[in-house]
Amino acid sequence: MYDHLAKSSTPWLPPDYRNNPVPITVLPHNEPDHLRDDVPPSLRSDMPRVLGNNDAWQEFYLGPGGNGGPTLAGVRMSADLAMRVAVFFACKRVISEDVGKLPGHLMRRVLKGDRQRTTMATDHALFDLLTSAPNDWMTSQELAEYMVGTAAIHGAAYAWLVRDQQGNVEEILPLLPGSCTRRQEPDWEITYQISGYAAAFGPVSQRDIWCLNGPMADSVSGWNMSGLAREALALAAAIEQSQSRYHKNDLRPSGVLSSKGALAKNQRDEVRSAWLAAYGPGGTGGIAVLDAEFDFKAITQSASDSQVIENRKFQIEEICRFMRVHPWAVMVPSANQSYGSLEQTGLAHISHTILPWARRYELTVKRDIIGRKDREHFFKLNVDAIARATLGDRMTAYEKAVKIFMSPNEIRDKEDMDPIDDPAMDRVQLQANNTGLTPRQTPPAIRPPAGSSEVDESTLSKIANALGESTTEETSA
Repeated sequence: MYDHLAKSSTPWLPPDYRNNPVPITVLPHNEPDHLRDDVPPSLRSDMPRVLGNNDAWQEFYLGPGGNGGPTLAGVRMSADLAMRVAVFFACKRVISEDVGKLPGHLMRRVLKGDRQRTTMATDHALFDLLTSAPNDWMTSQELAEYMVGTAAIHGAAYAWLVRDQQGNVEEILPLLPGSCTRRQEPDWEITYQISGYAAAFGPVSQRDIWCLNGPMADSVSGWNMSGLAREALALAAAIEQSQSRYHKNDLRPSGVLSSKGALAKNQRDEVRSAWLAAYGPGGTGGIAVLDAEFDFKAITQSASDSQVIENRKFQIEEICRFMRVHPWAVMVPSANQSYGSLEQTGLAHISHTILPWARRYELTVKRDIIGRKDREHFFKLNVDAIARATLGDRMTAYEKAVKIFMSPNEIRDKEDMDPIDDPAMDRVQLQANNTGLTPRQTPPAIRPPAGSSEVDESTLSKIANALGESTTEETSA
């Protein structure tokens, strides 16, 4: 939203970017007070930050070689370091893999007469590209996992759209995080700058880029979750590191060995060395025998005293809140979880976590790859594929569906079975009371005249006429 400022000579921009026409994106950023003194003056919170490739903001927060920026917990944190926090990595896997495993189809919606018909567009040039192989080395599932996973962590994912001479997309090339910089021009047009490959491209038209945003931070960009949640991530990493150091010390607490009498320096060194050799990391251990002049006091809290388990569980929930992932989905069981509630939790996961990402994916494919002007075709992810019920539940549902809105062959297709070559199997098995048809009336009984054992020709004619009238009434109805 501050992109227009990048065009003028502004004192708050890093020196390399003043009067630089290279497209960049400028966003505001508020720095915690405890880090304000460490932030370079041009990057402090009362000034907008420049987010782009190799700029001063990124160099400060990611550090040389991507070592990460400082946090309250004292642990440096970056997008790459965040992947070492197990719950954050699990959240990324849950979101990206659950969207990636959804079957996707290119659909065609047309009007036939006065009815709308929707079918798979298997004859479309984009069908194989979107449902099978977007390029020479990836499958459609791998592409979906990469794009969604990158957008979930970095706020956006980009792919280069390779077009033929007619302008049709013939290959989709995903771009690495940080290699594509986005900018909105004063006339609202979006342009891109691509770097880090064999050649740099820029400015690149929006027509040649597929952009998948995460949860929106402003009208153009998505939230960078690895930066937004860095304090929670750093605290989780700090707790894990403190326990690693405690275990590295053979679970032996640090402490103070004091003496009532005065000791010379060489005596203190000898006592300390002897104590470390026996009771320090890697020591022989055993029982320490102290005379009346010595006393040992531990200064390290135990895991129970510092509530390590409780703190680690809370950090899991805290990070899950940022990612909008239920803790159940990242293998954190609930004490009161039952099979019935587990099923409802799974449906909630689909509704609250997967469906928003599936819609983002579908709509951006429609906008950037299929084209907004093409109203006939659209891309659809089958979310029902991960909500598949048991065989018994499906059979019960099919039994009802076949009488209302599904044909037997449509049911067989959902179960990956070949269709039956019978025209009746392509029709919904509607019941008469579901269509407004008048039920077939029983024809009036015609009895032969009294005392007659045979039916004459006139009686047979009356029976035939009665049956014909009944059939005609039913057909008209």
